[in-house]
Amino acid sequence: MVITLVAEAFKMLLERLDAMEREKDLLFRELAHRTRNNLQIVMSMLAMERAQTASGELRARLDLIEGRIGVLAQMHDRLRWQDRDGTIEVRHFMEELCIDVRQSLAGHRPVVVRPQIENLSLAADLVVALGIIVNELLTNAFKYAFPDDRAGAVDVRLSQEASQHLVLVCEDNGIGCPETPKSGTGTGIILALAQQHDGMISREAATPGCRVVIRFPSRQP
Repeated sequence: MVITLVAEAFKMLLERLDAMEREKDLLFRELAHRTRNNLQIVMSMLAMERAQTASGELRARLDLIEGRIGVLAQMHDRLRWQDRDGTIEVRHFMEELCIDVRQSLAGHRPVVVRPQIENLSLAADLVVALGIIVNELLTNAFKYAFPDDRAGAVDVRLSQEASQHLVLVCEDNGIGCPETPKSGTGTGIILALAQQHDGMISREAATPGCRVVIRFPSRQP
């Protein structure tokens, strides 16, 4: 009799936990849906503002801002691969992100993006930060590394070292980079997000091209 009561109680507990998990998933999906809708509204407002401005420089800046917001919207879609422990499987997320960014930036230019991402599960806030950083690094590569429709490739690598440091590498085989990066919104975003997650950035010639390496300390989700 006691064993039967314990078994029934355990069954009820499992059913309750399963129901709570389903409710959490529904709330998460609703939040992601609303966030994406809000971002789409902002993008529409930027598009209307761009259509009304006569300045070519301002239009170009609005294009960049709209593109950044578009990446954020796409990343919220990618978060549907969230695991039950609140982490994200980063390989699928980052591979799809690289495809989206390449299609957005390259057009018909002969430049490929080659993601090499380890199958890691990371905290959602870190994954979003990595996605934004990769978007900015790829934007810089397409903007500066391959002038005059030059062909080339950009490698995006994410791995975990034996020391448990998370290492992000963005390396192109373009014309190379100066020792000091150009200051701008994209560079500021990269620095701010890296510092927020205690990341250390190094930048060096890749012979040919440019290599940016960001190391993040080990973080438990």
